[in-house]
Amino acid sequence: MMAAPQITYQKITDLIFDPNNPRLPNSVNGNNEEEVVQWMLENENVIELMASIAEKGFFAAEPLLVSPNETNTKFYVIEGNRRLTAVKLLLNPNLASSRKNSIAEIIDEGKMIDSINELPVIIFNNPDEIQLYLGYRHITGVQPWDSLAKARYLKKIRHSFDGENLDYIYKSLAKMIGSRADHVKLLLTGLNVYETIEENDFFGIKELDEKSIKFGVLYTAVNNNNIAYFIGVDLDNNNPTEKLNINHLKELSTWMFERNSEGFTRLGESRNLRLLNKVRCFSQRKIFKRCCIIN
Repeated sequence: MMAAPQITYQKITDLIFDPNNPRLPNSVNGNNEEEVVQWMLENENVIELMASIAEKGFFAAEPLLVSPNETNTKFYVIEGNRRLTAVKLLLNPNLASSRKNSIAEIIDEGKMIDSINELPVIIFNNPDEIQLYLGYRHITGVQPWDSLAKARYLKKIRHSFDGENLDYIYKSLAKMIGSRADHVKLLLTGLNVYETIEENDFFGIKELDEKSIKFGVLYTAVNNNNIAYFIGVDLDNNNPTEKLNINHLKELSTWMFERNSEGFTRLGESRNLRLLNKVRCFSQRKIFKRCCIIN
């Protein structure tokens, strides 16, 4: 039987952010502490967490999960980056470029800040050992990630199965997150399509970026046979995006995500995907207009 994990305490200065955190957008440099802190501050309700920690201290029963960095001098925080952000800001408010007044007020009123120079952690020598826990907690558990973060997580742990048969990989990943193999394959295929859109600067679509794009709608579109065929995706292929058609993907992205002056897309509601899927020749705009709500 494996020994129960031991909680130890590490100095906050020895704890660094996980550069491969699935929740971080690709536009954020995961190795740049200030960039990570600022993104967390703007997107992850860190202010409320700071207030709680400053008032009550850090909850020792929920240690950070960490693994040694490449030089074995510091530790990557694989689980707990939001809490790490809150503590780092309480100890060094200069990391923030916004919300400075709110942060200063929390620090002025905080009673427990002097107690958080060291934090409880569980050390894993191999970061892959943490992945099963993350899959449970953030995909099937109490703190679910959004679908894009789930797909990135699956891509990350897929590398641990290098050399294995693809069917085995999909089934293994599905077991790890309590899902089906076909859904895992769909998420990873959708991620490949999304990354192509991202690599092409979102095709210049105004106000479309990682934060505003609806990844759930995108991978649902890929699961429709005619839409998938139009953009060159073949879910029956071992490499479903091998023949991805960039021009057609740009056209589909425009239909789905470009908004007119009134804020509407040509697709309209996501449920119109089933109508769009009935169109066999997507370049015939008259057919498309009859099948979709265009504003």
